[in-house]
Amino acid sequence: MTVKRRWLAYMGFFALVALGLFLLFRPPGGELRDRAWERIERQGVLRVGMDASYPPFELWDEVGLRGYDVDLALALGREWGVEVDFENITFDGLYEALKVERVDIIISALPYDPLLTQDVAYSYSYFDAGQVLVVREEERAMAKVEDLNGRRVGLELGSRGDLEARRLEQTMVLERRAYLSAQEVLEALRDEKIDAGIVDAVSAYQFIREQGGLRIVQQVTEEPYVMAVPMKAPILLEKVNGAIIKWREMGFLEELREKWF
Repeated sequence: MTVKRRWLAYMGFFALVALGLFLLFRPPGGELRDRAWERIERQGVLRVGMDASYPPFELWDEVGLRGYDVDLALALGREWGVEVDFENITFDGLYEALKVERVDIIISALPYDPLLTQDVAYSYSYFDAGQVLVVREEERAMAKVEDLNGRRVGLELGSRGDLEARRLEQTMVLERRAYLSAQEVLEALRDEKIDAGIVDAVSAYQFIREQGGLRIVQQVTEEPYVMAVPMKAPILLEKVNGAIIKWREMGFLEELREKWF
């Protein structure tokens, strides 16, 4: 599936969820209410929850709070003409902070969790952190997983890439080599100990940015990063999704990826 088709599939799924929330919380014959959005408009402040310990998405350093997700949150503030107030919260406490209305939205490299869709509303995906196929920069014979027949393929033990390689073994012959981390896979690929690697996109982007010599040729699995808002915040969700669509169409999300990776 191409990146564009994958994005359209994501958008269609989340659009159905958003429509359901819109219909669920619109009073019969009445005006749609959203306490979170009303407070944002009234106070002129968007309260963003994030765990600033996962670079390059969010981190604290000598410069201050910065990262991919920080830039996204600030962009939302500009879109809506409001200030952005960041709440640095441990990852395990983010959903509780949203539940007790300490924050209006979670933007923190948050994977979509189908088990929590009864408690929060998720936005469209803004980043895919799934497994990717990586080869050396000069490699031209491998452009997709179907080209791995007879190849030495590195993967992180126990990862989704490991599962994908095991699945591929059912239809082709490949030499599966397991490593303890994505970093080790990429180093082995750089050193020509393997022919290709299947690792998570974040690790691949970071390695390529810092060391070069490799390139991503295919998205293999999907792990959408999304934003989360309160379940009863359909207006806020609609506005967040509108911003994500706009950013993708204008290339802003790709600009952020290139900036931070």
